[in-house]
Amino acid sequence: MKKHIFKLRIYGYLFLILCTFAQNLISTDWISTTDQDWDTASNWDPAIVPNGFSDVANIDAGVLPVIGYAANLTVALSALGLNQASSKVILGNGKSKGTLNVYGSINANGDSSTDGGIKVANGTLNFQNGFSGNSGTGLGRCVFYSNIRSPYNVINFLPGSSAGTNMVVMDDFSSGFVPMGALNIKEDITLQAVSLSSPSMSIAIDAGKTLTIDDLGNFTVGNIIGGTITGGGSFAKDGGFGLSLQGSNSYAGGTTIKNGMLTLSSLSGLGSGAVEVENGGQLNLQSFYSPVPFSNSLTLNGAGTTGMGALFATFSAECTGPITLGSNATIGSFMGTLTLSNISSAAQHDLTISGDGNTTINGTVALSGGTLNKQGSGKLTVSGLINIEINPTEASKIVVAGTNSVQIGGCTINVVQHAGSYPTTGRYMIVQGPYEGEFNPVVTGGTMPFSISYEPNAVYLNFGA
Repeated sequence: MKKHIFKLRIYGYLFLILCTFAQNLISTDWISTTDQDWDTASNWDPAIVPNGFSDVANIDAGVLPVIGYAANLTVALSALGLNQASSKVILGNGKSKGTLNVYGSINANGDSSTDGGIKVANGTLNFQNGFSGNSGTGLGRCVFYSNIRSPYNVINFLPGSSAGTNMVVMDDFSSGFVPMGALNIKEDITLQAVSLSSPSMSIAIDAGKTLTIDDLGNFTVGNIIGGTITGGGSFAKDGGFGLSLQGSNSYAGGTTIKNGMLTLSSLSGLGSGAVEVENGGQLNLQSFYSPVPFSNSLTLNGAGTTGMGALFATFSAECTGPITLGSNATIGSFMGTLTLSNISSAAQHDLTISGDGNTTINGTVALSGGTLNKQGSGKLTVSGLINIEINPTEASKIVVAGTNSVQIGGCTINVVQHAGSYPTTGRYMIVQGPYEGEFNPVVTGGTMPFSISYEPNAVYLNFGA
């Protein structure tokens, strides 16, 4: 009997807890047409202020609600419905601060041409553990806005959160003041677009986490990050549209350019980690003048978004880090001179140098038997060491197909000789097309005696007695 009474009591307690929880599930609509204070019950229908981790607030019409209108206020919500194109919630004003903690999702139905979303005017926007991103058909806009009384604002993507597939972060200069603030990434987050042109905006990415910008072209404002990116995390660019990084960044987790063009205004724009450009991506070095070279290690694949290069320099630039080919790849330049160091490939891949600008390779070129192609009107200078891989029937080579020539003066040939039955004497064409200068006469590597001979538009590697 006692056991039955105990069970009945437990079930009764559970029933009371469930009833209490059900009573706390609030879904209310903003109806005010004059008063902007979120914390006023009469501004809602039913007349209950939504402020709980299970509460839902729907913004359809009326004046824009302000969290922190009359005094500092922190609000928690399970979901926020921004049901009209221009539906907006404002955090804080010039007098007080507003903080919004979102645990569930944002249902945004505006588009790229409207001004809906969450405007952080004086406060903090926290996407908490369990936040699943934008569940609406429009863009979930998170907007930094600053004025003289509220210069600094914060948006946090906290551990356990997700931005979903349709979130954007941007700054707003309409107040006449330069927006200042911080976007903190503490979880793997993908944003559809980011437009933070203010140099006073910072992004911090925690170690082990990745911020991905995946622009599908549905956002009319150009993707740009004008401030700095710091932290131990990594950065990724996806989507077919461009993104510009203008700051000198220090994040350490590396960069992946999966698709589209990533443009650097500073050659230190990709922090200190390794950089990989996947097939369909393009790294564009656009610094007009930089006394600091681009020192990241690079892995290149493909010909870039325009066919002009997985790596492309608009003006003169220097890349001192090692370059590895993950597949056949193109490097291009528009004007000035692009200076490269060591270029290698673990497997046989071809490298194409293109464009109207000049390119100098002053390190080692080791393409595992791949061809070094020269295209375009710019001049290619190979002044360090080049591996020429040979087997009994063929050798790797430089092919010049552009309107200029390849400068080989002073370059050293190192022969990588593969096993096989070689004839007593023979020769390989190792430069095909216009050239200038002559190789270093001392050939290194291999097991046979080698010499170099020159003919118009052709250079030969001779072997044997």
